[in-house]
Amino acid sequence: MYHSPRLEVKKRCAVASGVVTRVKFEEFDGDVHVDLRTEGGERLVVEVIPQDRAVVPIPDTGAQVTVVGPRTWDTQHDWPEIHPAWWISSGRIVPATAQEVARVESLLRDTHGEQEVNDD
Repeated sequence: MYHSPRLEVKKRCAVASGVVTRVKFEEFDGDVHVDLRTEGGERLVVEVIPQDRAVVPIPDTGAQVTVVGPRTWDTQHDWPEIHPAWWISSGRIVPATAQEVARVESLLRDTHGEQEVNDD
């Protein structure tokens, strides 16, 4: 993943359940941000990366879901995440476009440490 130093891995494999409160397709990097209100009341951002969108479903707002992936802390945005989501219990497959995949491949190749872009 690009900008990986901004993500602190808290647990290599985590499971969380809750209600989807928002789904946002990010133009910058092709990620899909799924805001989840967990059963414990926590806000958790679940990110589906473009490379996985052909196999990891995107849930609808209001859906009750369970997600699996690494639990991280995003130090730039100051919030907890499952990033990347490896599995989501329900939703629809929305494959990334060729343009989205090309954009993320470009970001992954970029090793010049260019300025972070706020993508929230």
